Amino acid sequence: MKRYNIEEFGARADGSLCTEAIQQAINACGETGGIVEIGAGTYLTGTLQLRSHVTLHLAQNAVLLGSGSMADYKSFDHIQNEWGEIFSLFYAKDCEDIVIEGDGKIDFNGDAFFDYTTPRVEGLDLESLTEAQKNQFVVNFDERPNQLIFFRKCRNVRIRDTAFYNAPCWGIVFSACEEVKITGITIRFGQRIPNNDGIHLCSCQDVIVTGCDIVAGDDCIAISGIDDWMRESRRIIVSDCILSSSSAGVRIGYFCSKVNDVQVHNCTIYRSNRGICMTACKGGYVKNVVLSGLIIDTMSRAGGWWGIGEAIYLSALDHELHHNYREPYDTVPGKYNIENITVRDVTASCENGIVLAGEHGNIHDVRFYNLRLRFLDAPNRKFFGGKMDFLPGKMEKMVPEGRLYWIYAREASCIKVQDYSIENEITQESLIIEPCLENCEKVLFESAWPE
Repeated sequence: MKRYNIEEFGARADGSLCTEAIQQAINACGETGGIVEIGAGTYLTGTLQLRSHVTLHLAQNAVLLGSGSMADYKSFDHIQNEWGEIFSLFYAKDCEDIVIEGDGKIDFNGDAFFDYTTPRVEGLDLESLTEAQKNQFVVNFDERPNQLIFFRKCRNVRIRDTAFYNAPCWGIVFSACEEVKITGITIRFGQRIPNNDGIHLCSCQDVIVTGCDIVAGDDCIAISGIDDWMRESRRIIVSDCILSSSSAGVRIGYFCSKVNDVQVHNCTIYRSNRGICMTACKGGYVKNVVLSGLIIDTMSRAGGWWGIGEAIYLSALDHELHHNYREPYDTVPGKYNIENITVRDVTASCENGIVLAGEHGNIHDVRFYNLRLRFLDAPNRKFFGGKMDFLPGKMEKMVPEGRLYWIYAREASCIKVQDYSIENEITQESLIIEPCLENCEKVLFESAWPE
């Protein structure tokens, strides 16, 4: 396979901008197919367009560093449904057979776009917050690149072994792509930066994500239809990953997204606002999902993050819209928005338990087998004042003083929890941990151990 070294095209690891030289190497490689080689050293670059049949190989100690200036990012000819114009470090459209690999790293230089000096506390009195709480709020920004690696309608894309750092917004994004495999990558994004999803799969099909280690401010792995409400996301497998997020470890569905046939196996989710999160409403749905072999450790964070330490969260509530979406969406719901969900062999150390929040009976057939819930003290419990968090759903509910719900279910049917145990390590005296069911049908609890 022919090799193209970026230094042969003029790239230098001396702090100068290498965008043009690297693009020339990619273009030349695209003519024949082959490997673009990035050797040891730090190469500064702006927007680069990837091409079919190109492998981008980062050698050990190689760093591709994104520019800290928006002037070096060119908009991509696709209007994303949520973010509008796309500004990426790498993008590809209607391509096939692309690989990003190697022991080097891609640093998106996100810190260049943020102000860490003052947390965005949204009207709260700073003096009422501890230093730890202040450091959990999101940070401020004016502008930023928004889809750092963006693949649109691509097929047979492989990302393996490489490390990705410091994204200022969505990190690795696939939109309406097929046959994607992501293996063994490391992602380290700041946990105070809003919207910096690790991997976001929008309306994609036949995807495998395995053996990845991801830390992010927003969802580590998100599966949605945000970029095309009408195209179903399906046949997606996530396995053997280690995940930590200020939002959700794995998010499945959002608003009118259509998601079908997802498996999440043998993953560890730690220090996350929510472990697994599924949401759908209006014409969207999440169905035929299997979760198994999960170890979940949750913690609530002060600030505007969604979630307060729920281990597993399912919401079929009407959503609170935070964006003016550009594409029309289906507003006519089907019979169920969330259905046929199997959760098996899950151990969770959590601040809050399981939530199934529906309306008009739109959650159906959810089964839990071999479930272990251990409840821990929550340093931020008083910050939320006993209020449950249903965001992005439009609903409010208070938990009575001295109560904690290990499962809260509303407007759901055919719910089964078999072989479960509840442990309490919360130091609050006279705390009662109990289920709470509101307008549910056909609910069965079968505990194998005394509660």
